[in-house]
Amino acid sequence: MRQRVFIIIAYKLLKVMRYLLGSFDHRIPLIDKAIPVSKWPYRYPRIKKDVIEKFVQEILDQGVIQHSTGPYASHVVLVGKKDGSWRLCVDYRDLNQLTVKDKFPIPIIEDLLDELGGAVVFSKIDLRAGYHQLRMAVDDVHKTAFKTYEGYYEFLVMSFGFTNAPSSFQSLMNLSLKPF
Repeated sequence: MRQRVFIIIAYKLLKVMRYLLGSFDHRIPLIDKAIPVSKWPYRYPRIKKDVIEKFVQEILDQGVIQHSTGPYASHVVLVGKKDGSWRLCVDYRDLNQLTVKDKFPIPIIEDLLDELGGAVVFSKIDLRAGYHQLRMAVDDVHKTAFKTYEGYYEFLVMSFGFTNAPSSFQSLMNLSLKPF
């Protein structure tokens, strides 16, 4: 019985998210007279260059990024994980300094826990690639560009590192979960 209830709730949630995702794009509003950020790639040893290009090829194949020709470009950084593997990150600090900050309130954990009082059924949602569920606004895709030694790419979906990404994602989650 519980499994059936969970499946029905999950189905409704996916239906709501599909509806919202059709009209919910992440935007990067810039301050007036902002000059495009364009950085050259950092120097890396050959082995790290190979790791970067492998990551880039994977997300290119998944449709997360595309080739770019715009005026913006940020650095790519490899960050080591605890298990010895690598995480590909784009350094958007310079772009974030030119971005108009959102005023969307991020909820306080204590308030969220208070709302769970009296709940008897709990579930979890795997949002590991949650940011990649939000498309970039067409007019802002070129601002997400990054350079590697072998190419120049831009994100088609919201990436980690944008100053307004947490508020965009939280807004989507609030709208998606509101019926529940």
